[in-house]
This record gives sequence, structure tokens and C-alpha cells, in this order.
Amino acid sequence: MPLSPREIPFQQQRLEAMQESFDQFARGEDLSELFAMLIEPAELRDRSRDALRMYRFAAELRFRSIVAPPVLFSEESLAFDICQREHTTILDHLRTALEMAYDRARRTESFDPWRLAILRDAGEALRHLDQQTVELEQSRSAFARRTVEEHLSGIGRANQSDRFRETGGACLLVLSRYVRNPEAVRPVPRIPAERHLVTGQRAAMAKTYGEAFCDEIANIVLCAAHRELYDPHRRIGDQIALRATMVQWQGRPETRRGHAYVSFGLPYHPGSVAVDGWTAEPTVTSTLNHSVEQSHAFRFKDLAPADGRDYEREARDSYLNHAWLAAHPKPDLPRAASVAETAVLASPAVRDVYQVRHAYHDRRDDPRAGRALTIEALLTPGRDQLRGEPVVPPPPTATAAGGPPVPGFLDVPVPLPPTPKDTNQGLAQVLAYLDRRVRPAAPAEATLSPPDDFALSADVLARLRRHTSAPRPAPRR
Repeated sequence: MPLSPREIPFQQQRLEAMQESFDQFARGEDLSELFAMLIEPAELRDRSRDALRMYRFAAELRFRSIVAPPVLFSEESLAFDICQREHTTILDHLRTALEMAYDRARRTESFDPWRLAILRDAGEALRHLDQQTVELEQSRSAFARRTVEEHLSGIGRANQSDRFRETGGACLLVLSRYVRNPEAVRPVPRIPAERHLVTGQRAAMAKTYGEAFCDEIANIVLCAAHRELYDPHRRIGDQIALRATMVQWQGRPETRRGHAYVSFGLPYHPGSVAVDGWTAEPTVTSTLNHSVEQSHAFRFKDLAPADGRDYEREARDSYLNHAWLAAHPKPDLPRAASVAETAVLASPAVRDVYQVRHAYHDRRDDPRAGRALTIEALLTPGRDQLRGEPVVPPPPTATAAGGPPVPGFLDVPVPLPPTPKDTNQGLAQVLAYLDRRVRPAAPAEATLSPPDDFALSADVLARLRRHTSAPRPAPRR
């Protein structure tokens, strides 16, 4: 039975305590030494110690990426992405190693009781952590699916190909002339505490006129999360992130594309859920399974705990221009039968139209699932997507090549680096990187605080500092 939305924030705090309990074992050297001492044959022993190395690396990067993300397509970023995708495999290896080591230690005469307790307690900590992670992911997913059904069912994805074809592109006119018309809204207080009123305005306007881009879809989900993922008795909320993927081909401004979606829970961590309602098949999945590569390399547009406010209602009541809305009712749009295919493809607006079916990483290579949301899909021109043509990066232009960088947009290499073909190849790539890796110095204390408009709990910040400082062996008795 999934948790109610109001129960999720407190259970997240319990999860963080369980995570820290296991991470204390993983950060020390005792487990590695015990695996070397107790696990046979050598192949299993090496696999167990390698799994521990990869777990430590991923745990460090999950926290560091919140405030200091790795460089897109760097070796570090690629290795972390593989660890995220293979999180279940890494945990399975660790679980097996702990069971094998504990079983042999129990059967070894005069084995050190304190070391036996380490194996027992680490195994128990991992078991409880697994259970809590699964419960939270299932509960967040249940809430996310209900949110999609209740709030997005009547919204057209104006820059998705199906909707564009259906209306002959008129949906884009509705979005630009109605949904995003500045005359339709009133000014909101320009203070950080009220910034989500703009989110509420965008959500309300999209619902009023029934058309949206990914930004409006994300804003609708964000408003529902702020309203419901909050415990009014304990006054705590689940962590909500507005995620942005902003890319361009090697500094060429004419290729810039962006995408927004929402995640519930601590970013990049197991148990958190990505909600991408813009895809043709609305996507609700673990953040570790969202299909955009290296999402950890992109900065957030917003990161804050749910606060219990209904920003959509507040914006609709006080910050929309109701006289303008009354004078501009929702227009009727043409149907597909009246729109010629040649006219659709000839439209200049088709440049910004996508044919993206879903955002599930585990379905990316299944042609029956349709096109997944990837960096390549974002950068493929809309006309090519509608014709089913492969991506061809545009040639550099005199004005584009070498232009000044734009904040937020990350450069993508041409061609894109290949992805590992299978689990073993991916994990081998991570281990090769860890063998070469020179661990970065711990960030200065001042860099460990998120930007002013981000909010993280004191416990999360404390764990951030522990994971981004030099590793220390577990204390011995």
C-alpha cells in the first residue's frame, strides 16, 4: 500500500538516516578488508571489492552534483551515469558479498566478534535501506501518476508532432498568443519567497487554454507537488526539483534546445522519481532511469522542499488578468482532416517540434517503444524528426562558431560518445576510470552551500560535506 503524499517527507527523513547508516560502513576500509579475507574464489572477491569502490564513487557524486555538477561528457560524468544506470547491479553485488562474507565469518572458529558484527550490521543496514527506498519510490510514483491523470489529461503538448499535425501548427499560436501572453497576467511580488507564484501563473494559463510546452507541463506538476507533498503537522516537505536540460552543438547558438521536467525526492538518489509529463506517453520513473544522458551535469532551475501552498489557486485568484481572459476565450483549433501534410512540413514552426514518445532509459533501444527523450533527440531538427531522418549536426557558421558561451547551455561533442553495449562493459569502463582517477580536492566550505534560492535540510548538507571530504576509515574500538 503506497504512502499518502503527506507521509512521504517524514519517510524520506528515515531513508536519509538509513542511507547514512550504511554509508558509514561503505566509507570505511573494514568491508573491503573483510571481503578480501573471506570471499572466494578470486573472481567473486574482486567483483565485491569493485562494487564497493563504485558504490563509494556514486554516493560521493550524488551529493557533489547538487552544487558542483561534473562536466558534461567528461570521464567522471560518463562513469557516474553508468553507475546510476547500473545501481541495482552494484547493490546486488554488495548484497551477495555481505551475505557470503558473513556466512563464512560465522563458520570460522575464533573469528573477531567485532568484525563479525560489522558484517551483520552492514547487511541489516542495506536490507532496511532497500525496503525503504522501494517503498518511497512506489509511493512517489503513485502520486505522480495520479497527478498526471488529474491535471494533464486535457492539455495538448503543442510542440509534440502528434498535436502539431492534428492542429496544423495552430496549437503553437495558441501557446504564444494566449498561454504566454504577458497581458494575461498581473505582476507578482518580486521576492524569493513568492517566486513560485510565477509557476502558478504558467500552470493556470496552460490549463485555461489547453496547450503547453514542457515548461508549462512541469509547472503544473510542480504546483501539485508543493500542495500535496507536505506534512502540515511536522512542517516538512518532500524535496522538489525543476530539472532543465539545455544543450547546443559545440557552441552553435542556432542549435540551442532545452527541456524541463520535475523530480520528487533528493536529486540523483535512489527512491526519487522523475515526472516528465511532456512526452507523448507521460513518463513516471526512477530518476536513475530517466532517459536523458548525464542529467546530473545540468543545473536545476529550482530546488526547494514542498511548502503546502497552492500556487496555482493563488495565482488564478489574484495574479491573472480576468478581464483579458474574459475577452479572449479559448479558440477552436482545426482538425487533422483540414490540414495538408505538405503544409505542416513547410511551416517554419516545425523547427521546434519533436516526436518524442517517452523518457524511459530502459526502453531506449526498443524500437516498439518509439523515440526516447535524449540529447540527440533534443538537438535533431523538428522537420527531420517528423520525416524520421537521422540527426545531422548543422555546419558551423561564421557567427556561431566560437561564439561566447551562454549561461546554462552545455556544449555537446560531435559525434556523441558511444554508450556501453551491456552491463559488464559499462562497469568495466567505470573501474578503468576509477583506476586512473585523481580524486578532486574537497570543495571549500563556502562552495558547499546551494544557491540562495535553493533549500536543502541541515541533515542533507551535513551528508554533502561528509561525502565531498576525504574518505576516512571507520573508527576501531
